[in-house]
Amino acid sequence: LRTERKKIPVLLVSEYRPQKKGKKETLQFKKFKEIVNITRIFCEKKKLVPHVALCSSRDDKKIYNIFDEEILFFRKYLGKFNFEKRSSYKLSNKSKLIINLSSNLGIELLARGLKTVLVNLIGKIDKKQIYPYYPIKKTFFILNYPQNKIIKNLNTIYNMKQKTWKKKINKFDHINFDNKNKKFKNLI
Repeated sequence: LRTERKKIPVLLVSEYRPQKKGKKETLQFKKFKEIVNITRIFCEKKKLVPHVALCSSRDDKKIYNIFDEEILFFRKYLGKFNFEKRSSYKLSNKSKLIINLSSNLGIELLARGLKTVLVNLIGKIDKKQIYPYYPIKKTFFILNYPQNKIIKNLNTIYNMKQKTWKKKINKFDHINFDNKNKKFKNLI
């Protein structure tokens, strides 16, 4: 995908999953509510309206029919926000900053060089939830910091010039983006 002009200031990747009625909230759900709250606070301080890449807009999730429930969730915990029923990849391409809890989409967006922050609030509680691809002390990786430090890091990355971001992201090994699987096809 080609990079477009950054019309979306902040994109939150939705990892909304409906909870079973009468059951205890899952760890994933609790931590996702936390990252939604952190996104709300960050955007309010910067006077931004965040965008949400809805889970219910993904082709593989449409069978669950959770659109209305997902919108209600974000109205309750995020407040004012925008969304489009478009591909997360297309929305990401138009975004200045992408916030991600634990979706594989975050790793894919980093591989594409997009300004993506992986805020893993689960990793210290459940070690199986730590991203296996990246060392913890990286610009874009935040592991269970206090809320004020997460917001400070989001602010730093949001304000970072694209050229600086590209230099930082190119300094380490990560998953390489293979546009249209050209390299893979050449191998076979």
